[in-house]
Amino acid sequence: MQKHKAHILLKEKLEKQGFSKIESPMYDDSSYFMKQEGNTKLYISAGEIIGNNKFHSIGSWLSIDKIEYPILKIVKKYNQNMAEISTFHTIRFYKLLEPSEQVRKEYQVTLDIELINDIDIENVVNGVLEYLYTVYKPLWEKYSDLQVINDELIEKIPMDKLNEYISGTFFHGKILIIMKKCNNPRYEEFYRKELLSFQESANDEGIKETLRSFKQDPELFSKHFLMFQDLYEGLESGKYLEIDDTSDIEIVQPKVVEVKKTKRKLPRLPINTEVEAVFSECQGAFKALGIYFDKKFTLNDYRNDATWQSWEMETPDKINWVYFLLLFSGTNVYNHNIDEYQPVSPNVYYFDSEWDGFVSYKEIMERLNLLSGKKLPFSNIEDKEEGSCTFEYEGESHEWTFELNNDWTDPEIFERFVSLVSADIEKTYYIMLEGQGGIIVYYNKDERQRFETFFNVKLVRL
Repeated sequence: MQKHKAHILLKEKLEKQGFSKIESPMYDDSSYFMKQEGNTKLYISAGEIIGNNKFHSIGSWLSIDKIEYPILKIVKKYNQNMAEISTFHTIRFYKLLEPSEQVRKEYQVTLDIELINDIDIENVVNGVLEYLYTVYKPLWEKYSDLQVINDELIEKIPMDKLNEYISGTFFHGKILIIMKKCNNPRYEEFYRKELLSFQESANDEGIKETLRSFKQDPELFSKHFLMFQDLYEGLESGKYLEIDDTSDIEIVQPKVVEVKKTKRKLPRLPINTEVEAVFSECQGAFKALGIYFDKKFTLNDYRNDATWQSWEMETPDKINWVYFLLLFSGTNVYNHNIDEYQPVSPNVYYFDSEWDGFVSYKEIMERLNLLSGKKLPFSNIEDKEEGSCTFEYEGESHEWTFELNNDWTDPEIFERFVSLVSADIEKTYYIMLEGQGGIIVYYNKDERQRFETFFNVKLVRL
């Protein structure tokens, strides 16, 4: 099924945060993403109702390798059919969100809108990312700790309700492993009670007949009995406590898939003579300031852009249009020929300190280098874990780590960047402060003065 372009935009933004799109055999109208952090996998799902063109059903769960690997080893030993449909869910978060019901409702209002144009799509995708990193990120961090799962779920939630939190294939075994690893005093009691329950179900002819009617294995609970018994013995001997080598398990990990990109054809908008006239006039003025618009784009490309529309740039008489054009020249716009967003101008960078869930220090460094005409000897710039990046400068490897403050940029990036390149730059990096960021340029003294005079502003050293 061809994905809505909102899914494609969400994929692009999540990839910047280290997630990969994975294939789901169950719901082809949803997109699924996974990110490995240590021995924990983070999963995200995002669905879409094709009929009314709305983005909905944002969810997340996590999978802890040290729990899932022993379970899969047991399952493959006794029930190959079950292993083939194993779900890598250690913790589901739906029930954990219930105390934040109001938060969920507020975000649902944001998400439950028709995806009519690029502005709607951008707003909804940004809403999804904000929702994920506001609501789910604290849960990812908290419940990656087995002791927390033991203390706050296993110890506080009735056993008959635990499968709403600790889930997936053979969840009873997952609970047993966590209890063992955390020295839970109810470990033995839980084992005996569940083993007896499996034994009683295995001997119940009524249950077997029900399983047959649903075309399931009538010996399912007999196998569960053997699996649970085997797991307990393996935990006691240490066999299943630490499984780091999974080569003999033949784990089928979720398949990472590539979404086939379809080029979006931008609609040809009706002629707006007023906009065309003022844009043509500004182009000449901007050239005198060393600001050139990339020739690959047309005015129609700009007018289709969500930022252009949200700033009401179709009505030059209602805003300080020239000033907004300066801001716009520092943004990225959609290039329909290669299906990517690229800078409007290589000579201006409109920087916003707040990001959509993930600070890309790679993008900041690449844009600053672009201002220099890509003359600085950078290579292999990559975002790593949140708050860090790696790169090579003049062939020497570097790794920079920054202070984490949700989705806000650590301003130290600019001081470190300028300090690193100071011997290799011919001009100076300046910023015109604007809101929670500003316009960054790369000027000599004369260029700076012309810019300040034209816009009646003050530039300060970056």
